[in-house]
Amino acid sequence: MVNLSSQDRITLNNFNQMTVGQIFKRARHDQNLTIQQIAAHLNIGSTHLEAIEGDDVQALPPKVYAVGFVRAYADLLSLDSEKMAYLFKVQAYGKKQLEEHKAIIQPTLSPPITNDSIGGRVNDLPFIVIKLIGIGITALILIFAVMWLLSLGQGKDQIIVPDVPIEMMENATTPNDDFIQADNVQVPAPVEPMDLIVRPDDGATAYGENPLTSALAFKMKDDNWMELRAVQGGDVIITKTFKAGDVIYVSDNQDVLLTTGNAGMIEAYLDNQSLGLLGQDGDIIRLRPFSVKALRLQRGE
Repeated sequence: MVNLSSQDRITLNNFNQMTVGQIFKRARHDQNLTIQQIAAHLNIGSTHLEAIEGDDVQALPPKVYAVGFVRAYADLLSLDSEKMAYLFKVQAYGKKQLEEHKAIIQPTLSPPITNDSIGGRVNDLPFIVIKLIGIGITALILIFAVMWLLSLGQGKDQIIVPDVPIEMMENATTPNDDFIQADNVQVPAPVEPMDLIVRPDDGATAYGENPLTSALAFKMKDDNWMELRAVQGGDVIITKTFKAGDVIYVSDNQDVLLTTGNAGMIEAYLDNQSLGLLGQDGDIIRLRPFSVKALRLQRGE
């Protein structure tokens, strides 16, 4: 995980050129990808992707999963996933808090004009005329505002989303036909005997610790998003959408917290022995702890 600088946070806190949904939509169109293609690759429901592009937070799952979806979507589109996740939290959840705050401090409407409220000057003709002119101007402004909003609604299909801001882009090339970037991860050289090692499938990738010194491993049965955090400190170790056959190795002295949107796609291994799938297909896991020492004790060692 790359921590954002204080300047990045300030910039994103004040960023109002585009919404996260507009950025994703423009980037997807630029790369000629459809929602259905991306949904199939990320193993994320198309309705959730449409909700992200539509900035519809209410249609998304709880925050931790929604942010994970945004990270995965950003990675696939070669956007800066850390910036996009932070901007999403600012716009989706910070905006809600801001609206609640505005509702609290919003002044009440002025009371109706009465003889008492204007100090007994009801018969003061110039004063009444000024009041009526003010009311008329306000009414005209409201009418024009409504007409403008209606015109936006009629032409919403023709709205052109501006280009993706350069500060949201990563220094990466356009995704290939498989819609995913090749990861710059070095797989350790084969060491005998390889039949004792949990290995990635052909064409898949190894992540994390050296497999020869790893005691705990997670293998993907299908494309799936997963995040690992260190129990100590809560720092993110790795978060991405993995491909079928990918393996993530964890050292025997590191306890981790695992989060995923589909536990049925992940098989766990301890000391090269399968512990089985982490759950049923579609099961959601949030911050489940994994400790090599605890797992060995459970196994009776």
